[in-house]
Amino acid sequence: MEMMGPDYRHIVGSVKEAYFGVGYCLITLATYYIRDWRTLQCILPTTLVPFLLVIWFVPESPRWLLSKGRNRQGVLVLKKLAGGNGNVLDEKELHMIFLDEKEPMKVSFLDIFKNLTILKWTIALSCNWFSAACVFLGLSFYTNYLEGNMFLNHFIGGIIEIPAVVILFFLMKFSRRYTYALTEIVAGIALVILPFIPKAYLSTVGVTLATIGKFGVIGTWAMSFVYTSEIFPTPLRSTALGICYISVALGSAAAPFISDLAKYTGFKPLPLLVMSGIAAFAGLMAFLLPETKGKPLPNNIQDSTALMGKSTSI
Repeated sequence: MEMMGPDYRHIVGSVKEAYFGVGYCLITLATYYIRDWRTLQCILPTTLVPFLLVIWFVPESPRWLLSKGRNRQGVLVLKKLAGGNGNVLDEKELHMIFLDEKEPMKVSFLDIFKNLTILKWTIALSCNWFSAACVFLGLSFYTNYLEGNMFLNHFIGGIIEIPAVVILFFLMKFSRRYTYALTEIVAGIALVILPFIPKAYLSTVGVTLATIGKFGVIGTWAMSFVYTSEIFPTPLRSTALGICYISVALGSAAAPFISDLAKYTGFKPLPLLVMSGIAAFAGLMAFLLPETKGKPLPNNIQDSTALMGKSTSI
């Protein structure tokens, strides 16, 4: 992400989510043919082994190297990347970008909490990451209760990610903030209607609404990594992503309990209503975030807060 220009960052998020959808479909097919969960659990992790080799072919981020004061290494990486693209970098520009930096930027985890603007964005993004994980997994669990073939319903839930990513690809070219909010709100609207569909129409209208709900939350998933990376500065980017992934863990942990609310309360629509409320709230929180479309990645906290044109520090 840090090596992509403003016009290409949305492509990274879209392609990443498309592969996720393909993986979801393949897991569904594997589950159909391998019904013993222990055997399935032993087989699936082996598919990740080849990807461990990728780390040797991925260069370090020049932005991160700069933020750590490792300027000469950053120059070498940039030259290698430019050579791969058939370009030659201007030595004077390299000198201005890297060698003029006197010392590494000193930031800490606490800097996220010292600046009220950064803190507000962290909370808003954490809500959206929590919602994406909770609603996505909650809908996956709920798919088992829909009419029709369980495996086919899950496969449809995975294959829908492909057209969702294509649509998101074009929406992200117009706006990050409004698209981010829209995906959550669409999911919330679909889920609040779904529990009141008559049983006779669950196999058609019910599956359609569940698919639309998943369509929306898939959009949130695809955008979350891109949007978060575009908002936070290089020295804090990995820390902010780490906080957001904690929200994902909490959302994932909450999903099965929310899905079981109907069982414990006797009110069947409750799980979907709760997930709808979570998605709608997260969508509203997205309006607190800045617009980042077409803007360069921020290198420091001042660059980040400049996205909204103001900053308040504690």
